[in-house]
Amino acid sequence: TIVVDSTDDYRGMLANVAFSLSLYSGQMCTTPQNLLIPRDGITTEDGAKSYDEVVTDIAAAVTGLLGDDARAAALLGALVNPDVRARVEAAGELGEVALPSRTVANAEFPDAVVRTPVVVKLDGTKTDEDAAYLSECFGPVSFAVAVES
Repeated sequence: TIVVDSTDDYRGMLANVAFSLSLYSGQMCTTPQNLLIPRDGITTEDGAKSYDEVVTDIAAAVTGLLGDDARAAALLGALVNPDVRARVEAAGELGEVALPSRTVANAEFPDAVVRTPVVVKLDGTKTDEDAAYLSECFGPVSFAVAVES
């Protein structure tokens, strides 16, 4: 879990979160799954950023990092099994998709299944969505959870 409360280096924070969500296709025990972001937003060196702005900017940072397929393939690696792919494909059913996953071509290993991370927006106060971020969702699936504080 990453708690996003404030930062004095917004661009640096975005780059770090994007890299953390992407490395090894989120298939490491140290990959963050939940991004807890105050529903009222955060403070940055450039002023206040709303929850929606933070989530949009995280999605843009991931997109920028993984925009080139050769670079993306090197950072992401292949999905380990069909269950991970199924979780990525089903993530959109859990909430509003802020960043859809896309297939990445790997020129060196054309049969490899490579997918970019998906980021889903969730409301941390809704009980029907709690299970989505309170359970492990192994793979490149992350939840931007709007929380009270």
